[in-house]
Amino acid sequence: MITLNVDTGGKIYPYTYGFIYSNASMGLSNVEIGGHIKANVVVEMIGSIDEPELLVKRNGVVSDELRLLMNRTDAHIVVSSLIQDLTMYEIINDEKHDIYRFQDFDKENLLWIEPGAIEFEFKPGVSEQTICKIKIFEYYLG
Repeated sequence: MITLNVDTGGKIYPYTYGFIYSNASMGLSNVEIGGHIKANVVVEMIGSIDEPELLVKRNGVVSDELRLLMNRTDAHIVVSSLIQDLTMYEIINDEKHDIYRFQDFDKENLLWIEPGAIEFEFKPGVSEQTICKIKIFEYYLG
């Protein structure tokens, strides 16, 4: 005979984790940016891309845009607008390779976003599943 002790109360996690705004659907995600000044953004793209774009919309109008003029089947791209880490690079075999020259210079690319309600729209340029992670750094005065 096997005796099992079953806890029906659910799992208890002793740690707190960062807030997740929402899961994206069809490349769209609505977010409320808080803070008192523009938020910095770190964008990470993982998977196949063909001239990928990340649009930032406010009231349906594009206010900021990131666009890279590159094509990859297994990309790992990072674009950071953090003041201490303004950078664009691709990770290949655990090494960072500068991709500054591949940006569309007609676009903002390094995103600083005003507080308020916005919509992100990610367009990888391919039909395969591509992940776009967006980290938002809000700043408060105090």
